[in-house]
Amino acid sequence: MDTTVMLCMLTSSAVFSWVFRKLGVSDVVGYILGGVAASAILIHAGIDVETGLIYGEPLRWLGLTLLSFTIGVSIGFRKIVENMHRVVAAELILYIVLWMASGFIAWMAGVGYVERTVLFIVLIDSSTVATVALVRGWSAVSEYARDSAFIQTSMEDLLQFILFTLVFAVGISVTLDLFKALVHVFIVVGLSTLLLTVARYLLKFLSRTKFIANRENKFVVAVGMAILFASVASAIGLPPLFGAFIAGISFSIFLSLDDISDMINGVKNLGLLLYFASLGAQLYLGILNLYRGLDLVFIGVVLGLIAFLSRMVGVFLAMLLTGNSISDSMSLALFLTPLSEMGIVFIDILKQRGIVSTIFVTEVTVAVTTTVLLFGIVIPRSINKVDRIEKLIPLRIANLFRYLSDLYMKRIDVAKSALTPIIRFTSASLFLTYIHSLAINIIERFQLPIILSIVLSIATSLAILLILITTFRNIFSVFLKYIAIPIGKMGEIFGKMLDLLVGGLAIVLQIHIFYEVLPKILIIEPTYAYITLVAGATLLTIMVYELIKYYFRISHRSHI
Repeated sequence: MDTTVMLCMLTSSAVFSWVFRKLGVSDVVGYILGGVAASAILIHAGIDVETGLIYGEPLRWLGLTLLSFTIGVSIGFRKIVENMHRVVAAELILYIVLWMASGFIAWMAGVGYVERTVLFIVLIDSSTVATVALVRGWSAVSEYARDSAFIQTSMEDLLQFILFTLVFAVGISVTLDLFKALVHVFIVVGLSTLLLTVARYLLKFLSRTKFIANRENKFVVAVGMAILFASVASAIGLPPLFGAFIAGISFSIFLSLDDISDMINGVKNLGLLLYFASLGAQLYLGILNLYRGLDLVFIGVVLGLIAFLSRMVGVFLAMLLTGNSISDSMSLALFLTPLSEMGIVFIDILKQRGIVSTIFVTEVTVAVTTTVLLFGIVIPRSINKVDRIEKLIPLRIANLFRYLSDLYMKRIDVAKSALTPIIRFTSASLFLTYIHSLAINIIERFQLPIILSIVLSIATSLAILLILITTFRNIFSVFLKYIAIPIGKMGEIFGKMLDLLVGGLAIVLQIHIFYEVLPKILIIEPTYAYITLVAGATLLTIMVYELIKYYFRISHRSHI
């Protein structure tokens, strides 16, 4: 019977995926619906489906591991770094829209903050079928917009894996302490860096040997790297798929998958077929077993429609406000609407850890499937009408969009200048705090004199205070430099107000992090009070000094 279940799942999903591929829809939809159809047939015949699915677990796991590996290989790090300014500007708008959309969807579904955060992780990445369609429909958009789309999808893949890893390793809580959250992030970043470093040196060594000269050995190395790093990641508390993703990133630096992609895809697609077919079977069983199962499907379809429209609006605004034309922005808004299949995988893994419920997984799976189906229907009918729609937009509106784009990109410059010192300060503070904790543990373990702990705490806090003073001065001086730029138009007053807001928030955030860190280090209460007083007086002195410099600079310019 177990063999019957597996054969039925494979046959049904293969047929459905072939049909949907011909219709221009992702194979994943065919796999899922094939699993649903096979389950309906087998259950009607009185065969136990759940028991039969267990035997495909190794292949399913291998398929997901290789999928994560190939996504890591496809990340264009060099292009992301070269276009970081534009990428961050576009992604910021998109994520703001999607965060608001996740809140609305969570409210409609009647779920809480945890599910909203998971929804956001699902929403931020687009399906691989969108990238394929973008390549096929290349004439509909300019080369500049195409490059923007590929860079954006790489950034979305990267961020989705990072957020999933943080949720997997840290968890989600409304009451999570800011400092503890930052420490967890620091640990995850440290472990990821360790994995990346080991993979880098291992592949650097292998790339110089003759072992990978032929395709077969190279294929073994690729699959072995993916499995090895997935296992190592699991052992150190990170998701196995993230380990495979890191291995893929490292692999792409030294080697290429071009000559073995057919071999990798063969194994990967078989594993994915089994995984998504099994997911379709679980979806069908869930609908049968859960109360009002068909209502969940309806809710999933509605959520999919909202998600589809949300990504369309978000991508359009993101592309338009970062220098793309109206026609390119509309085309990319159509191309990048379907949700990523990895969102289904991630939410299924989080369900296994007890973070989200089975009902929520059912709704999201239906929602993602709905967006991919809509994509296959909407794109062929809409992409050729973009030019006509652009011609209907008045010239005054087009000029307004260009003006808003210039204004927004200037604000991004200000935000980048203000936030970069904060990132450096936070990273340095977390590193010093971690080293301090290790040293205190050593002192306590070997029962060394308590004076060493006191001296170490004071030295660490003074070092963090020195970093605070340096970065605070950088932020404040940059802030004044942007404020000093003359206002050419009345509309730029709004931009100056935003500069004031960004600068003020940056300063408040930095001081807040400093006062969160201090109590974790200092073990004597009076010392905490003294350092707090010194910090306040020093920051106030810096502000007065920079303001005086700014006043004399302005006075000198006015005399000239």
